[in-house]
Amino acid sequence: MSDMVKLRRQHESTLTLIQGIGARIDNIGSEPGADEAFELGLLLAKLSGGLRRHLVRENKDLYPRMINSDDAEIAETARRFRNEIGRIGHDFDIFIERWRNIVDIRRNWSGFRLETKQIFDMLEQRIERENTILYVLADRVAAPERAVRAA
Repeated sequence: MSDMVKLRRQHESTLTLIQGIGARIDNIGSEPGADEAFELGLLLAKLSGGLRRHLVRENKDLYPRMINSDDAEIAETARRFRNEIGRIGHDFDIFIERWRNIVDIRRNWSGFRLETKQIFDMLEQRIERENTILYVLADRVAAPERAVRAA
C-alpha cells in the first residue's frame, strides 16, 4: 500500500473519530456522568495518538519529498502546510493537555464542549485542505517515482 493511500486512510479514520466524539458530546445532556467523561477521555487519547502517528509519517516521508521537488508550486505549498501544521499541532496539544482529566471535563462541561467544537472544526478544515490541495500535489510528486519503479 502506498504512503499516500495510508495517509488518506488515516484522514478517514480521524474524521470518523472526530465525528463520533462530536456525536457523543451532542447526546450528553447538561453534564456527563463519570462513565461518559471517562469514555470521552479515552476517545481523545485515541484521537491524539492517531494524529501524532499521522504527523510523524507526514514529517518523515511526505514533506521532505515534496519540499525537495523541482516543482516550485509543490515545494512552496509543502513548506506552507508544514509551517501551518506546527501551529495547529501546538493548539491541539494545549487542548489535549487541558482536557486530559475527566474531572475537568465534568467540572467545565460547557467549556469542554466549546473548545472541542473549535478544535474539531479546525482539524476538519485542515484535513479537507490536505485532501484537496496538498495530497493532490503529492500525487504529482509520487507519479514519476511509480513510473520509474514500473520500468
